[in-house]
Amino acid sequence: MARFYPKGFIGSEEAILKIAKTRDPERWGDDAMSSDERQVWNALGKSLNATFIYNHLPYHVKEADRAEGTIDRYCDFMEALSELRKSLFAGETVAYFCEDSGKMKHVLKEGWGGDEGDDILLKGTVTLEGGLWDRVILLKASDIEFLARSLPPAWSSGGKVELAERITGAGANDKKRQIYKAYRDALDDVIPTIVDDVAAMKSHGISRQDTRWLRKQFPSRPRGRPKMSG
Repeated sequence: MARFYPKGFIGSEEAILKIAKTRDPERWGDDAMSSDERQVWNALGKSLNATFIYNHLPYHVKEADRAEGTIDRYCDFMEALSELRKSLFAGETVAYFCEDSGKMKHVLKEGWGGDEGDDILLKGTVTLEGGLWDRVILLKASDIEFLARSLPPAWSSGGKVELAERITGAGANDKKRQIYKAYRDALDDVIPTIVDDVAAMKSHGISRQDTRWLRKQFPSRPRGRPKMSG
């Protein structure tokens, strides 16, 4: 059954995409990706569950059509998820749901700090305490537009470094390897996702492109939905 969204409201999957696209419109333009990949993003919250986006992309998009841009868009999407959740937890953005009677109520902001915060936003529904049915998450489109425009542009290999100066010059690659190795060693046996790596390396001025290069030199995750413990 199709989800019901009152006028002026959108679902969490669409909200995440809107944030990602606003932060880097060029990377999300129709000409920037294959038609197969575009169909995957457009199907989230409709025929595809965004919880499994990490698997949807390689399954539905032919390897020949997957490029660095696909990985960047995946990172954009997951970073947008994080920004939306932080805004909800801070109470800056409010999520709503409809009761059986049609009356709208808001989701308590404290709930977004729980372990299932990301999963709830990715699947677009929430099961309330004592409830028997999932409720569709409703977000004001105007609130999401405001949030998206308040955020800095998405991180990219050519973008401005906000937290650290870029590592350049002689020995730059060796220094990047040392930083990444120290980061991975501190994780012990936990293998991070590309999103975790990008976020960690950003603070050292290491771009997404270089992060992907560094990841290839260390054990990778098996196929399946990525998730770090803790």
